Amino acid sequence: MTTKKFEELYFFHPKSKLQAGEGMDEGRYPFYTSSATLKKRINESNFNTQALIFGTGGSPSIHYANGQFNVSTDCLVASSKQQEVNIKYAYYYLAYNIHILERGFKGAGLKHISKSYIGNILITYPDPETQNKIVTILDKANSLIKKREETIAKYDELLRATFLEMFGDPVKNDRKWKMQPLSSFGKIITGNTPSRSNKAFYNENYIEWIKTNNIIKGQTHITIAEEFLSERGFEVSRWVEPNSLLVACIAGSIDSIGRTGITNRRVAFNQQINAIVPEKEVSVFFLYWLVTISNKYIQSFATKGMKRLLTKGVFEKIKFIKPEYKLQQDFEKIAIKSDILKRNITESKLQLEFLINTLLEFAFKGELTFNTAVDLEVLLENDYDFFKANSSAQTIRLLLERLDKAEGNDKKIYEEATYHKAKGFVFGLLQEGRIKQILDNESKTVKLALA
Repeated sequence: MTTKKFEELYFFHPKSKLQAGEGMDEGRYPFYTSSATLKKRINESNFNTQALIFGTGGSPSIHYANGQFNVSTDCLVASSKQQEVNIKYAYYYLAYNIHILERGFKGAGLKHISKSYIGNILITYPDPETQNKIVTILDKANSLIKKREETIAKYDELLRATFLEMFGDPVKNDRKWKMQPLSSFGKIITGNTPSRSNKAFYNENYIEWIKTNNIIKGQTHITIAEEFLSERGFEVSRWVEPNSLLVACIAGSIDSIGRTGITNRRVAFNQQINAIVPEKEVSVFFLYWLVTISNKYIQSFATKGMKRLLTKGVFEKIKFIKPEYKLQQDFEKIAIKSDILKRNITESKLQLEFLINTLLEFAFKGELTFNTAVDLEVLLENDYDFFKANSSAQTIRLLLERLDKAEGNDKKIYEEATYHKAKGFVFGLLQEGRIKQILDNESKTVKLALA
């Protein structure tokens, strides 16, 4: 393994004079800003190269670009001055060691990172062949992660379309449903913060204390809290049982107002959140999608100051459509099935991310052990001929292990279509003699093994 400063390997291009606000929703070329997510396009290109793009203001971000693109003035663009380090390897190295960039952000208010700090970052790298293999596997794995994200988004699009087909546009109310205030859907509770001066309220993991960052856009259920209340803290908190709806009602950005999530456990929550405990004949899944689709409508009731605010008094008076409970239940059945499928795909995505991080942990220490689980995921995306030509003994062994566990309903191959494809591949391998059936004396069952 070799270690060199970033500035020894890469040079910085002159800074752009374009402002972030000049980006558009549509355009010919990608337009990078200091955001960690590429969201903007532009019709002029000042770069046509392979490069790393660093956001310099706010929080750390890094992008890899290859071709024509443009950047705002709050970005630094770097390209290779040598051939010994694959520039995409450097991208993965810094992206998965983002804490290195985080340490470089300094200053009061909006923090910034300097060109000199980035230039002095140490990059540790193996030989070019190993670098290229790391990049190839990470590219394949990230492609699979993107496919799973696209699948999750499609489930949401389908469920949104189903809601609109069953109930019409809830804001326009083109089906002429009866409109009722939110308070008629259930009990409204505003959260609170037990006194910070009393440390005994926070020193035990008795119950989760949910904040707005636990309510993720596009995620049906709230995430696990980072902070917990003690039993004494719980006694002075405000809390709800499972199948309640939490809605962000105080935020610095208008886009965060109305963000919502369902509870699947008892939780306490802070004063930036209003909870709706649905009455007996209100489906929490119907309510979740009603609030989600009516997001802009809800935001229109928030105050206009620096801190966006939707008080309990205003919140509970907002009127929404309220179809008959039977129809809500019909929608809920569809929503629950969709949510289960989404969770399976999300679990698969998280597993891939874990495998990538495991690979990188070894790769960047020079203790490279390629995890064939990533290769297996890639191979299962292709046809049998591709699988046969590219699978190794390790990959086939891992496939057999996963299928064996899957038979016991411990699904390690999560999507049904992929599961059946994997079984088809195994049948082909049996016919060609690459695997064989053996009697397991311990379990007295027939199992598959490498021939």
